[in-house]
Amino acid sequence: MPCLAITYRAVLDGLTADRTLVLRAFELDDEEWAILRKLAWVLKVCSHMLYPRWQSLILHVQVLKDATMLFSCSTPSLADVIPGMDYLDEFFATVIADNTVSLAVRAAVGLGKRHLNKYYGLTDPFPAC
Repeated sequence: MPCLAITYRAVLDGLTADRTLVLRAFELDDEEWAILRKLAWVLKVCSHMLYPRWQSLILHVQVLKDATMLFSCSTPSLADVIPGMDYLDEFFATVIADNTVSLAVRAAVGLGKRHLNKYYGLTDPFPAC
């Protein structure tokens, strides 16, 4: 869980720096920590702890958590699922186009978008007349 790792960064850095524990191979550099923060933002794991000044944005879009809750309810209706998928698709496209997000995160989001669109395509199996 990225948020937990970010919260305890000082502890994790201390553990990986201790040569007696032989954990140096797992040490993250500043760039990797930055990627982790962006990934946590994309996944909406710990909202206000990461970016207090973005709290309203994060509360507005809690995208993946909200979508998961919507899609996993006992009987989601098509009227709810299609707009939810549209919203996710738009959010993913926004993240992919954002050059402040690391290439690794954008690539992962791109795979998620492709997977989403695969299932979206199955919602309309018949060509329009």
